[in-house]
Amino acid sequence: MRLANKKLIERVSIIIHVDLTTITMFNTAATNHIPENLLGKLRPAPLLCWDIAHPMLPKRNSVANDINQIEKLQVVHNWRHDLNFKKLLSTNHTLIVTDVAREIVWTSSDFFEMTGYTMAEAIGKKPAFLQGERTTERSKQLIREKLGQFEKVTARLINYRKDGEVYGCNITIHPLKNVKGEVTHFVAVEKEVD
Repeated sequence: MRLANKKLIERVSIIIHVDLTTITMFNTAATNHIPENLLGKLRPAPLLCWDIAHPMLPKRNSVANDINQIEKLQVVHNWRHDLNFKKLLSTNHTLIVTDVAREIVWTSSDFFEMTGYTMAEAIGKKPAFLQGERTTERSKQLIREKLGQFEKVTARLINYRKDGEVYGCNITIHPLKNVKGEVTHFVAVEKEVD
């Protein structure tokens, strides 16, 4: 019965009344399933946390979604690595996953905030589409050489947002290997800098 109640609660809307000290929840659809002798006993409960209205809640949800998505990719491709995706995403790093042909297959939600491009606009493109005339040839050559040898590389790039604005970006690209030791993807860990 407990599982059935949980499913019911997930499907119904909840009306929340909040004052400074208490929160009272009235489940509009589920009240029909509560015995009448218990309906009169619903009492306000102390408000223990303001997470329901926290300004960082959308960011937390975005990070949780990104973690879920990249962990699914990790399982599908059997990646073996020492990277802590959760910590990187929680500390406002942008992650970009490419295949070995260096075409983007996934980006974290911070990619949009940093570049102005959605993940849908970036998938299938090479990350070089963010580069422009102020991106140094030396940095691009270093990245090409290291990735061609399936090695980790760190660089600072000048990239361009969708609206043409220039931004600096510290980037570390890690090869991602499967259980057989074969490189199947790369993950770029990026952070915007002044």
